[in-house]
Amino acid sequence: MKVSSPGLGQNLPGRKLKGRRTFGGPKGPGGGRVRFRLARGHLAAVYALGVAGAFLQIAGGTWDVASHIVNTPETFLTPQHSVLYAGIVLALGASGLGLLLRWGPMPKGSADRPLLGGLLVSGIGGGLQLVAGPFDLWWHETYGFDPHLLTPSHSLLIAGIVLTAFGMALGSVRLLEAHRRGAAPGGRFATPRALTALVVLALAALWMALNGLLYLLLDADGWAYTFHLGPAFFDAAQVPMFLAATALLAGPGTLVLLTATRLLPDRRTVAAIPLLVVGTGALGNVGFRAFILLGRGDPDGAALTAFLPLYLAFIVPILLFVLFLPEGPPRLLLLGAALVGPFVSFVDGFYSSVLWTSVAEDVPLVLGTAALVGLLAGLTRVRFARILSGPTLPAPAPTPARPSP
Repeated sequence: MKVSSPGLGQNLPGRKLKGRRTFGGPKGPGGGRVRFRLARGHLAAVYALGVAGAFLQIAGGTWDVASHIVNTPETFLTPQHSVLYAGIVLALGASGLGLLLRWGPMPKGSADRPLLGGLLVSGIGGGLQLVAGPFDLWWHETYGFDPHLLTPSHSLLIAGIVLTAFGMALGSVRLLEAHRRGAAPGGRFATPRALTALVVLALAALWMALNGLLYLLLDADGWAYTFHLGPAFFDAAQVPMFLAATALLAGPGTLVLLTATRLLPDRRTVAAIPLLVVGTGALGNVGFRAFILLGRGDPDGAALTAFLPLYLAFIVPILLFVLFLPEGPPRLLLLGAALVGPFVSFVDGFYSSVLWTSVAEDVPLVLGTAALVGLLAGLTRVRFARILSGPTLPAPAPTPARPSP
């Protein structure tokens, strides 16, 4: 922050100064304007803003899906929508600052320009959400309440959430790795502890967002509703799509955990990722639905309340996998991925609550298919990690030594 002298042309708001983009603010002491300079050193803070937005989006989205399932009064201005759209605003703000960094202190050809890639991806997701928000408002006002994910407005919104989470995970992972090589800008949030915390939060958001993408694509009721396929399609597709989704939910979380164990040397830090996912599911999904349904005297509320301790227990084998999986032969890692896959699937909370409370006889089938998905995630772990890590950035050139007098 700097107080500029009044009347000097070189201090006009918005003018570049020494490779930085400046913004006029309120008048400070002496009549000058307090000016904010956006510089390379703000990149970590920009990602902190965006990662917080990505996590709020998926947390609010999870809560909103749960509220749709239990048919809570539907208006646009609900608490869950407030959390969701607060996250959208934060992530959009971060992406906007990323554009200013591209135009200012990180122009084309800059060594750390690749670090802005995550903000670009997130910005595309934010653009979709800018369309989805008003569209969703119009949709509900026109067609009323709809407990379906696969509607045009919800599809745009979920696609934006997924892109935002992916962009912030990609950007925070690349920023942490660049920092370890000494190739990243400094700044207040550019410390190993702060950047590690950003990666943990971003990977937890990515896990839940990829789960949401599976919810969208395998929503049999939504397919029948949106495309007018009729009850015959729903009756034929409901069970196969439910079982497929329950098994495939083993994939995103297993990939995220395997990536995190490669990226973060402290396994206790990695353990925070599933704790965040399960905590979000317990509060915003299973626990919330149980609370609402119990208040109505609905017997499904008692069933969800009984399921909640089991849901929380599913994290135990996941934590054991994270904390004690040795970095030894690949076969052992693949075996661990197959074994943990079903438990990763069960902490989604939506499909697992139906599985364990309504169709428990199908659990053995899901165990086998989810284990297979976990194994496939283990086989593709390196490729997934490379997508997030991206190209290796060059280390900064050494400062030439000054000649001795």
